[in-house]
Amino acid sequence: MAFVAKTAKGLNRVLMDESIVADRLTVHISEVGPGLRAHPPHTHTGIEGFYILEGQGAVELGDERQTVGPNELVLVGAETLHGLANVGEGVLRYMVIIARP
Repeated sequence: MAFVAKTAKGLNRVLMDESIVADRLTVHISEVGPGLRAHPPHTHTGIEGFYILEGQGAVELGDERQTVGPNELVLVGAETLHGLANVGEGVLRYMVIIARP
């Protein structure tokens, strides 16, 4: 087996085992300013994780909302309406990890 290099938003390089089906796992870094979000709440297949690197966010899952901060991880069933908004005064920087069936 060998590694292949991929690109991902916010990362210098991603090395991936060539035997992995590329579209089953997505990883990237996002940044949003105070009071903003990268996109509206949405749904899709699989599991989505938000790992907070910097700032304060609010993760929405259906009608529930949880505040999250640095070094915290939230995993959601992505078939339920979900999203992440910056509720802090500074930049919200986070890693998104999506695993699809």
